[in-house]
Amino acid sequence: MANTVASSLITEMLDNIARISTGTTRSGALLSSRGLTILNRTLQALSREQPFIEMKKTFTTTTIANTKNYSLPTTPTTVYNSIVDMILIDGTNSRKLKVVMPDQFEKYIPYPETESTGTPAIYVPYGDNIDLFPIPDAIYTLKCRAVMSPAIMTNAALSIEYAPDKDDLIVSGMTYRALMYLQMFEDAAVWKAEYTALLKACIADDESKHLDWSPKGEGFNATGYKYPVGDYWNRIDIRSDI
Repeated sequence: MANTVASSLITEMLDNIARISTGTTRSGALLSSRGLTILNRTLQALSREQPFIEMKKTFTTTTIANTKNYSLPTTPTTVYNSIVDMILIDGTNSRKLKVVMPDQFEKYIPYPETESTGTPAIYVPYGDNIDLFPIPDAIYTLKCRAVMSPAIMTNAALSIEYAPDKDDLIVSGMTYRALMYLQMFEDAAVWKAEYTALLKACIADDESKHLDWSPKGEGFNATGYKYPVGDYWNRIDIRSDI
């Protein structure tokens, strides 16, 4: 089933608040002119509530020899919410890269350009960029699984990214926001209650899509990945004080 066109959601939202006689905002603009803005804000708020399956994306890119910094793929309408994991593809030497925060990394390796290049084992995220360490010594493929923010809708003829099973949730959220904008607080409270109930149901449904997974404990491995940073007990990816 195709995803719903934005204009259909906007029309339904306007129908829900149709008993407002003027059909205009306090600034005098038509309520319909606020439709895309209300939709976008509802979609952005929804993405902050739960990393729904539609927002989970996979991207691939390649490294460049002797290049440390890489930009995460973004567009003017969509950005990363979070990185789930980063996999370096190198045949039988492929590995999941370990994430280390910038302040932790720089505490031990403030200037990685002085270290030997090699096969990366760590990525350091900062904004829409990542640093790899060791700095790559060759071309490698990186596979990134990430949670994205929904694309900003700029045209009501476009389809949203969420599946139709969330249309009722999105419309109730839009209606709630429209009524809050119009300062109709009693009506807004009713629609907020419906939105909250639908959100809870959608989150439960989304999480039920991963029933094949269950947590499993793993033993500690002190050897980890091999790269030239000195003795293993000084390596930043296994130190107990990080």
